[in-house]
Amino acid sequence: MLNNKRAIIIELNTYHGEVLPSLAYFLNQLGYLVEVYASRAVTELNPFVTTASLNYSMHTLSDSIGVDEWQKKIDQYDLLVWNSVEPIRHLEVIEKIKAPTLAVVHNGNRILAKEYKDYFSVPYRQALVLSPNLQKYFQQEGFKVNWVFPSYYSDESVQPKVNPEKFSFCVQGKVEFKRRNYLSIIDAVKKLNRSVNIKLFDIRVIGKSDSFEGFLLRQLVNFSGAKQRFHFSSKLSLYREYFAELARSDFLCPLIDETKKEYRSYFVDKASSSIPTALGNGLVPIVQRKFAMLYEVEELSICYDDGYLLLALEEALKMSNEELLTKKRLVLSANEKLLGQSVQNLSNAIQKIGDIK
Repeated sequence: MLNNKRAIIIELNTYHGEVLPSLAYFLNQLGYLVEVYASRAVTELNPFVTTASLNYSMHTLSDSIGVDEWQKKIDQYDLLVWNSVEPIRHLEVIEKIKAPTLAVVHNGNRILAKEYKDYFSVPYRQALVLSPNLQKYFQQEGFKVNWVFPSYYSDESVQPKVNPEKFSFCVQGKVEFKRRNYLSIIDAVKKLNRSVNIKLFDIRVIGKSDSFEGFLLRQLVNFSGAKQRFHFSSKLSLYREYFAELARSDFLCPLIDETKKEYRSYFVDKASSSIPTALGNGLVPIVQRKFAMLYEVEELSICYDDGYLLLALEEALKMSNEELLTKKRLVLSANEKLLGQSVQNLSNAIQKIGDIK
């Protein structure tokens, strides 16, 4: 498609870089040339490492750019996309910029606060969320948004494949106990180790783990006697390594359940990167049942109820190679549909943007 329109995507935070390639891809599909400005932490990790064919350029944000300078720069583009409008400290700058704007919402409870309602009350700003279920949540709250599914990770078509020697389960994302029930998988693997004739497998912990919580997780794994089953990615975890580790995996375990109140936001108003990561990389999700229903991925997944992750891992390990390949094909087919719908939804959001008075 000939690109004759220009869009600027801005990420002020040191995270959420994994969403950038999907936004660039959707905009390219709609005829936009894309320029990305992100923090140094994001650009150095290089989230576009496997999407070089996209029509984009990437730049590191200056540490000292004022609102007037931002306005002059953004005036050169047809569309402004904020990859994050949170946390609230960013509003001091963001709310002063006047431009046709799409703004990605990651945490619904924050956006329903008065300051953000005021921000989105103007006609030239439209909100985007990162899954269909979050659109439903906002509609119930009387807040109109459009959704896109950020699951575009590579220029090359993902081909379903199986490691004939062993199955590999991965847990992705920065190690934080408030986000995932790591104890559930440690306990499940400990019990699997007692099984006779169990298929060879490993658990890949993919993401940044150089924090105290990362250290604690390693110690808990060691104490469980299951150290030989777990593989931790390097402390830096560049996106190149991140995607390579995902490519070596067969299943993805979000480890999000309802056993603790800290996880509840993922069932209500917060986007999870786990399901887009699984679908975009052709991995079969092993998911708590209500969470799978929320994302409508029950058919693609192996589901379990709280406290029964062990049964789901056992079910996965009993699959034949052909059964796993069939499941992976379902995952990739579903992802293609979600990407196509995302492009249409983004187009609809842009059409709803009103004039700047």
